[in-house]
Amino acid sequence: MWAFNVTGVFEAASHSRSATNSYAMFHVPAKPDDDIALRCISESQRFGVGLVLFTDPADFSTWDFNVDPVRREPEPALLEQIVTTQLSERARNRLSRWNK
Repeated sequence: MWAFNVTGVFEAASHSRSATNSYAMFHVPAKPDDDIALRCISESQRFGVGLVLFTDPADFSTWDFNVDPVRREPEPALLEQIVTTQLSERARNRLSRWNK
């Protein structure tokens, strides 16, 4: 909750170069700061980044999808780079099985 600010939206926007959909997701108190929430919504819309605010990460009913992401088609090499550098071998194998 201490990191609820627009920086997370900018981080998600930077990831959109290598992803089909990018989201900024924030664990927020029951009544988040309206100024911060509005700024995050505005920047998410501007960058085409999804925005999700939730009060309990374990309870999907508390998740509020404020902005839907814009689907992108990144270069295949960038997707491959993310898969090989960010996923464990186990996750890569699982992903490969899903693709068959």
